Amino acid sequence: MRIEAANTIRVIGRSGIADTFRDIQNGAELPARIVERISGRDAVLEIAGKRIHAEFLKGLPAGSMIRLKLESIKDNSYLFKLVDTTGRESLAKQILDTTIFSMNDIQKRIMYIISGALANHPAGIFELNALLLPHQKQEKKDEGITRFLNLLLRLGINRNALADLSILVSGININAKAFQSILLLLGFGGDRIRKWTSGGNEDRERAISGLISDIEAIADDDVRKDVIRQLIALLKGTESDPAGQASGEFGYYDDEKFRPVRYFGREDSWIFSVEFSNIGRIDVLAREMPDGFNISIYSDSSEVVTTLRESGGQLLKNCSSLHPDIHINFYNTKQAINKIVEINSHYSLNSVLDIKA
Repeated sequence: MRIEAANTIRVIGRSGIADTFRDIQNGAELPARIVERISGRDAVLEIAGKRIHAEFLKGLPAGSMIRLKLESIKDNSYLFKLVDTTGRESLAKQILDTTIFSMNDIQKRIMYIISGALANHPAGIFELNALLLPHQKQEKKDEGITRFLNLLLRLGINRNALADLSILVSGININAKAFQSILLLLGFGGDRIRKWTSGGNEDRERAISGLISDIEAIADDDVRKDVIRQLIALLKGTESDPAGQASGEFGYYDDEKFRPVRYFGREDSWIFSVEFSNIGRIDVLAREMPDGFNISIYSDSSEVVTTLRESGGQLLKNCSSLHPDIHINFYNTKQAINKIVEINSHYSLNSVLDIKA
């Protein structure tokens, strides 16, 4: 066996070594152990109880255990890859920390498409997650609900009532802790959240009735009819895909107008993107884990990250009702994405060696 300049290991097919690989199928992985380091490039490997001399032209890998993956068989030639499991695990962990996906989904699907998503140069963590989804509609910036809320605001309807309306028509699961976390971060009080999660249908019906009364009080007939038409369209537009994944937007009040909060997610993992008037865009990833509840906050500005981190104690206090073990972390968006690019490049280009007979 020899590792040539093109990072290939050569196994002489006519030797008895080929019998070791005769019955394995493409894609199979074999553990191997470096039993003797002869020099900086030469070593003896033990594979399936047989010892094979190998020359690593770029130097021996660290550690004693390696893993070989069979890529193809041609005549008496066996093409393997030397899998860098450390690089793969590091990439998977980094993806887990920056996406809504489970480790199982990452290992089975996301690891194989992350390069394509990164090639599209995602502007933020929100866009990165959208690119990794089977459907791309989540990237669309509709802002229909925000325009509607600002129209009603100009017509004199109470802004708190409009914020409640926004949540109702968003279609998001109000009981989801991840959704409650973004509401708390946006300044929604715990009492308002409890009104929707435990107040029952009566509170909701009362709020809706109040809004309808306000809309019916609009003096201009044409404006009133247009408002009702838009409201019906928004109520019809809430949906989730067959996999149970919801996406959309709701509005929050900031600097005398409503701004859109885009979101998508499923079950216990959600991501939100919002642009504040004073600190710019923030992406928030909220995930309930078996051992705690994690909130990751991303900004392009290192100054904003520092400011948010300094207020982390208050944010943690605001969200303490969600889970007894809650963690809030702050990251620079570009640095987080660049880290994924770096690990992925290492994993794709440097951590895999071809083994060829």
